[in-house]
Amino acid sequence: GVLQSLGYVPEKEAIQEVVQECKLVSLPALDIDNLAEFLSMYRMREGLTKAEVNEVEVAFSLYSAGNDGKLRALDIGKVLRWFGYNTVFEVQQQLLENVDVDKSGWLDLAETKKLIRMYWEEQLKTMRAAFDQKMKGGSGLISAKQAV
Repeated sequence: GVLQSLGYVPEKEAIQEVVQECKLVSLPALDIDNLAEFLSMYRMREGLTKAEVNEVEVAFSLYSAGNDGKLRALDIGKVLRWFGYNTVFEVQQQLLENVDVDKSGWLDLAETKKLIRMYWEEQLKTMRAAFDQKMKGGSGLISAKQAV
């Protein structure tokens, strides 16, 4: 779809929220203006749900305090740990390289949302690959024992 071609891993809940906010629920199809409105809102949120955006904003304000609305690149590990992810330094650096395009060493809120989304998408892809490897017979299910 369009979102995948733009580099997103579409999340059903985030899509539904944006569709509702843009008042596109009752439309049988989207014209180019509807699509542009949808994409603008989806990109503004970085493909995250409202709840996820709020979580990122809380973490951002916690670790960017006193830095003029910027997060030091060195603090991205703290933000990821705040979400429960103990991420190795090399992964943090790769994420920063993809997001901090001006190489300033500082991230604004939008860049932080993008970084978190990219990390979550990578985690989701890894989980999906592991799930698919354990799943047998196309049932769409794995046992609890296989999950741990």
